[in-house]
Amino acid sequence: AWINNAPNEPAFDPYTGGLLIVGLAAWLARMARRRDAFDWTLLPLILIMMLPSALSIAQPIENPSATRISGTLPGVYLLAALPLALIALALPRVIGKVGAALALVGALGVGVLSFAANWQTYFVDYRNSYIANSLPYSSGGALMRDFAVEQGNGYGNAFILAYPYWWDHRALAIDAGQIEWGNTILTLDDVPVYLQQASVRPGNDLRLDVDKDLLFIYSPEDALAQEWLQANFPNGEWQNVQTYQPGDTFNIYKVPALGADGFARFLDANGLQPIGG
Repeated sequence: AWINNAPNEPAFDPYTGGLLIVGLAAWLARMARRRDAFDWTLLPLILIMMLPSALSIAQPIENPSATRISGTLPGVYLLAALPLALIALALPRVIGKVGAALALVGALGVGVLSFAANWQTYFVDYRNSYIANSLPYSSGGALMRDFAVEQGNGYGNAFILAYPYWWDHRALAIDAGQIEWGNTILTLDDVPVYLQQASVRPGNDLRLDVDKDLLFIYSPEDALAQEWLQANFPNGEWQNVQTYQPGDTFNIYKVPALGADGFARFLDANGLQPIGG
């Protein structure tokens, strides 16, 4: 799954993976020689911790899952570290201080090579994959935060129009800096009623203020939303916003403050009246 790791990459870099193979052989030898109960339980424990991934057969595309298999990390890293530990202990016994120095240099060298490989996987391959697959909520959140805070319109005056397989208001709310914001309007027919009820919502920060601008965020593929907004708010202006990812955009429609009279006319045109008015 792209959200967790770079696709089609092994869990270990080549150097740690090689140590894991050698460490597994060394651990099997340790099991046969020592016959200690702990030694004999480690490998079954690793296999058991693979089951959350292996048994997730409902979503084959998610297997293997880096998240579900994360319980194996202590065991497999212990096996990968074992060869380095054995070399570090053996060399000083064989060739004295020179062996200790060689063991230290060798361990550091493997660490540097492993670090470089993981840097490439995590900060380049994984980052590029994540950006290509994720939705640019941070761009939408920054714009909404500017509208609500910097321009002083408040979060209660910003709305997102739902569209199939598009943005989730919860992620947008987090990036906008107001996690309690949830102004998702499911259908265009719901807009008038939603705005009517939002105008009397408790809490000043999340209440619609008719004396301030309105902001609607919607999918660039939602042509019906574009037509509806232009028909109902002819004084508004729409804009297609380019995000940090080329080709990934979203639309906004900004409506100048309606005022009490303008808001009442909007509601009346849609068969409603202001609540309490």
